[in-house]
Amino acid sequence: MFKDLLPSTVSYYHATPSMWDTPVNSDEEAHVAKAVEKRKREYRAGRHAARRALRQLDPKFNESSFSILSGEKRQPLWPDNIVGTITHSDNQCYAAVANKSDIRSIGIDVEKAEPLKENLIRMICTAEEQDWLRTKSDWLSWAKLIFSAKESVYKTYFPICESYLDFLQATLTIDATNRTFSAKILVDASTTLGTQTLDGRFIMADDFVYTAVWL
Repeated sequence: MFKDLLPSTVSYYHATPSMWDTPVNSDEEAHVAKAVEKRKREYRAGRHAARRALRQLDPKFNESSFSILSGEKRQPLWPDNIVGTITHSDNQCYAAVANKSDIRSIGIDVEKAEPLKENLIRMICTAEEQDWLRTKSDWLSWAKLIFSAKESVYKTYFPICESYLDFLQATLTIDATNRTFSAKILVDASTTLGTQTLDGRFIMADDFVYTAVWL
């Protein structure tokens, strides 16, 4: 699905079923040694997919020699010249990478297309977004799109700004016809991010929501 969402300069990979249970590099395995089995499987799938994406981006990349460790916020630590992102939900896992010379930052997200729980609306959606949702008969499904889009926004925002962005610190304008969205950042990001707006694309298909943002 991400083929239709990402620019051609981005390499992405969809984790195969075997990747979920195949151990990764020893230092990566150590990072999740005490994790529950679900977390281990997601982590393994993500790291395997990320290395394949890196190999697609650069055929000279040696998959076995580089470990993708985690930072303080559990974010993947990429090679110095690379930006990247990993997402997983249910049985889906994707990784996307690009050269920093082409893309400053990137975020992708996949979510099971189940309606967002109504008690989470005020935690996820701004007043403007809630007004827009009231125009939709299947508004909780569209709320799930907002959740996914903001996950992609955060993944794009964090590597540059190195700070947390709350769900209510960005508000979306969604173009349902063209399957695009624009996220206005509600905290000052102009100095580090260079913009107050991040644009993205989405697809809702095959029981999943897919979103992507890049800068």
